[in-house]
Amino acid sequence: GTRGARLVHGEDEIKIHGRLWPVRAEVDILHNMSAHADYSEILGWLGHFRKPPKRTFITHGEPEAASSLRMKIEDHLHWDATVPDYLDQVEL
Repeated sequence: GTRGARLVHGEDEIKIHGRLWPVRAEVDILHNMSAHADYSEILGWLGHFRKPPKRTFITHGEPEAASSLRMKIEDHLHWDATVPDYLDQVEL
């Protein structure tokens, strides 16, 4: 299966580029969202978080749409959001 399927099934380690990495994430399946959810659906889903994330990364979509979603997250939820450039690295 795919890495995503292995994550969903609770694997402790995932192989990426030949190296095993520990999984230190809580993984949930979003059955009610399509890959093409609109802004209001995404903002509604994010708005249910009990605690906002320290930073939100928009990593999917065309650059203009991703930037628009970033601004909506910042304006409506007052979260720090960013659209990373290709191959950007972020220390978490």
